[in-house]
Amino acid sequence: MTDAPDDARLPATLPDGSPLPEVRRGHLSWDETMAMALAVAVADPGVEVFVKRAAEVDADAPETTPRRAVQLLRAGLLHAVQLRYRYEGECCVDTLRRDGDAVEVLRFVTA
Repeated sequence: MTDAPDDARLPATLPDGSPLPEVRRGHLSWDETMAMALAVAVADPGVEVFVKRAAEVDADAPETTPRRAVQLLRAGLLHAVQLRYRYEGECCVDTLRRDGDAVEVLRFVTA
């Protein structure tokens, strides 16, 4: 994935002075996305998976695995998938959305 473009007009900190999370954006193939989902599940067995059938998170959505969520996204049954996990001491939030034949990944990373 590539870093999101820098924009000098955006603030570097939140109003309380804490730093904004690092943001990355990129596109992956379906195979790369599945490999990433499996790696996340191995790296953090406590990964939280949120599925979105529309613009909002489905509060009543059943629990699922990262792998199954990617399968549902690929099948067009979901609008987006969000994975929340820890990796090497950092908190990561990945939002996955269909983008043609690829998957758009938006990643926020905080310490």
